[in-house]
Amino acid sequence: MNDRKIITEKELNYIETLYLSCNLQDFLKDMVTLDNMLLDVNITPPIAYDLFMDYYSQYLADYGKYLGDAKGRSWYQFKNYRVGIMQYDRAKKANQYNCVIQYEQKHLFTLDYDLSFLDLPFSGDRTKYKIKRIDVTKIAKLKTDYTKGYGYISPFRREDYVNGTIYLGHRKNGNVFRMYDKTKELLTDDKDHPINYAKIDLLSRYFGDIENLTTFELELQREYLKGSLGIDTLSQLPKVYQAYKNIVGKIRFYKDSDRNKKLVRDNNRDRISCKKLTDYVEYDRVEKKRYSPSSDYAVKQIIRAVDGYIERTGLSKTNENYMMLFNRAMMQRVDHKHKDMVISFKDTPLSDEIAKMTAKHNLMRDSQTNELELEARAIFDSFS
Repeated sequence: MNDRKIITEKELNYIETLYLSCNLQDFLKDMVTLDNMLLDVNITPPIAYDLFMDYYSQYLADYGKYLGDAKGRSWYQFKNYRVGIMQYDRAKKANQYNCVIQYEQKHLFTLDYDLSFLDLPFSGDRTKYKIKRIDVTKIAKLKTDYTKGYGYISPFRREDYVNGTIYLGHRKNGNVFRMYDKTKELLTDDKDHPINYAKIDLLSRYFGDIENLTTFELELQREYLKGSLGIDTLSQLPKVYQAYKNIVGKIRFYKDSDRNKKLVRDNNRDRISCKKLTDYVEYDRVEKKRYSPSSDYAVKQIIRAVDGYIERTGLSKTNENYMMLFNRAMMQRVDHKHKDMVISFKDTPLSDEIAKMTAKHNLMRDSQTNELELEARAIFDSFS
């Protein structure tokens, strides 16, 4: 591809959205005393957590504005962020962090890439704050509107055009790229998104005016951040920018002409003259391990089936009956070669099945062979 950079003049990079998560009990050992209130750091949650919340609830009432309850959390508004608290037991049962911190736009709109002046509640270090969601934004003043009349070559499988915004990828996957007219967004005024004059002022001072601004934004959710990029806490913020260049650096823009459409259909994308948004950088991704059921899973499935059959039928749980039922179920797995098959004990009379399995066991004993074991091991190994 004959790549050329889209942005040849001034651009602005910043973080548009930042949501953090944490467990409040992680801060307890750093808060031995709070206004002469002594906390025994050896007390384990939820007792220690409840003691902490008894104190912190007063702090919330004094310095934060109660916003109400939503999605199982009590929300409080502070100067630069809002905090959502969930009860310890409820959060543990839901496998969630009991605290979520959502930052206000005015606090994030800064040229400081590392957000070194970020106001962190609980006064903890950055390793204790998990990144729940982060949007990295690039704004540029462009003469060309790349949301119209252009096609895109990218690592994303999905492409949408919604209300003037180009979407590459899907939010459900935790990784989505957006491109839209920033000038139009800044000047749109409605009850849900009133005009942000502070943002207009900053952009006007940076670019000279707010005409012909385009936003290129990458939204990363925690599932993708941690699972694919190995990014967990706020202390790893520099890696987010590396990941941005790695992901967005693979996106190519090309004119949506008949010739280029034909080249795409013919899978000849390398012959298309494209433009790129940013330079590509290498990034070490997390190697995903494919899950496959182990042989233990197969054995446990058979044991449950045998136990259930004996309980339902009232059959005597002798070693002989148990062995015959177990081997019958095992042979069904060998024959069907499917980990999710339904094991049945009613296809043939049990007496016939016992006779068949007994004969096979006698043959194996007399000839000192282990065909049955080898058959079972082969199918179990195929699952592991």
